Amino acid sequence: MEKQIRGENVEYTTEIITIKNVDNIEIDIKVFHLVLSDFSTIRDTIENEIVDIWETNIGYTLDVVKRDIYNVITSKSNIQKHGLVAEFFMHLFLRDLGYEQKCVFSNLEENSMKKGFDGFYEFANEFWIAESKSAITEVKHKDKIREAIIDIDYKVRNTEGNNPWKNALHHIMIRQHGRKDDSLSKKVLSLSSDYIKKVSHDSSEFNLIPTSTLFVNNNQSVSEIKKELEEIISGRKIKAMIVLCVNNDIYNEFIDYLKGE
Repeated sequence: MEKQIRGENVEYTTEIITIKNVDNIEIDIKVFHLVLSDFSTIRDTIENEIVDIWETNIGYTLDVVKRDIYNVITSKSNIQKHGLVAEFFMHLFLRDLGYEQKCVFSNLEENSMKKGFDGFYEFANEFWIAESKSAITEVKHKDKIREAIIDIDYKVRNTEGNNPWKNALHHIMIRQHGRKDDSLSKKVLSLSSDYIKKVSHDSSEFNLIPTSTLFVNNNQSVSEIKKELEEIISGRKIKAMIVLCVNNDIYNEFIDYLKGE
């Protein structure tokens, strides 16, 4: 049964997918569905959160942060623009649901936005890996959720190229003013060290937040989305997971907002 719930400022529709893990223990996976069709209903939430999402503890004003994000987004291709907007709203909504952001959205070097994982969060003393996928052509949420899960699988198993744990550790240090004696930092440091030593891990060791954002019309109910997601998730070895599905019809209004129009 679909349920309406409220985060701090935003209302979501949610369903529960119940699966059994490899130990035959039932796990409930919450599927959050959000339809953005009226920018005015979310504007105040954006105003309150955008500075800290983008560049915490620096001291930039709201207007400067908006222009900085606008400059980065508009320098990208159309697909990349939508991808960055999707990622911003993922951060906004996860914060609204009570997840503590342990990464910065801004670029750390050369406007690359690259940080290994799209999102790194802490909730109930556990850390969560988030991956955002989006589409500007007609697909279903299940397609983007599957893509997000596959991407996380690859990043935690692969021990070549970019070290996602090292990037995550840098972001945590920024969020925590350089403090590195907490359990989260120590855990990620250990994972980063494993990567350097070519020790592979599996996504089933971690709490996951695959996220899908569609910038095209999609009239599926959350119950329909749930049914299709069950086909993707069932049979997987999972520690814990929530799924976020967003229909975003306010892309142009958000860009205008950043520009100051």
